[in-house]
Amino acid sequence: MITPDPGDRLLTLAEVTERLGVSARTLRRWRQRRLLPAIRIAGTVRIRLADFERALAGATPARRSVND
Repeated sequence: MITPDPGDRLLTLAEVTERLGVSARTLRRWRQRRLLPAIRIAGTVRIRLADFERALAGATPARRSVND
């Protein structure tokens, strides 16, 4: 029997926004910029746990200050 890889678990967009503390709009922009790969299954967007963890380990987008 094949054991599934835990990194293959799929997260919903709501799970990702909650874990990161960002808005759905911010997450959508990151996906458009290919900072966080996503897959579409039957019309819904999902993020692989492994991709999510890889994005967390890498550089996070810089926050803009009020003066930028």
